[in-house]
Amino acid sequence: MGRRLRELLVQAGFRDVTGSARAVCYGTPEQTREAAATMAALFAYPAAVARALGEGWATEAELAAMSRTWQEWGEQPGAYLARFWCEAVGWA
Repeated sequence: MGRRLRELLVQAGFRDVTGSARAVCYGTPEQTREAAATMAALFAYPAAVARALGEGWATEAELAAMSRTWQEWGEQPGAYLARFWCEAVGWA
């Protein structure tokens, strides 16, 4: 979806629309452990759990397994994570 943000804003009538992208990486043991802890916590966050269960996206056991998997990944010596965001800003 990110690559279409500028196009969608233009179609919605925005003007002077600018698109950009940024990347963040986690490349040290401390950074990957922190990223893993953050991601693992998302699978235990009450509102996220309620939504996932309510929508039938996952069971409690599956959410717990996903949380554990993130934590285990964060402890791997070669763990590395890169995240990318596409952004668009326009004027109405």
